[in-house]
Amino acid sequence: MAVFVVPPIFRIDLGRDVLRSDAPDVESLLAEVRLHIPPERQPLLARGSVLVNGRSIHRLRGMATPLSAEDQVWVVFPAAGG
Repeated sequence: MAVFVVPPIFRIDLGRDVLRSDAPDVESLLAEVRLHIPPERQPLLARGSVLVNGRSIHRLRGMATPLSAEDQVWVVFPAAGG
């Protein structure tokens, strides 16, 4: 089962720190995550960069990146300054 490490911004929505999933790929996993996030907050998810085992999905197979039981998926957000 792949593990989605829930970003702090969505921990209240999901009610947990991690979500375990049998999703076959990143796209399916993020669709599962969206089921737990209110519609008005879902656009926030698209603003982050998705990493699988610390590697950007843009260097892998994008949203079609396959997932296995050992994988950890993170969504990280750019830091804001000012």
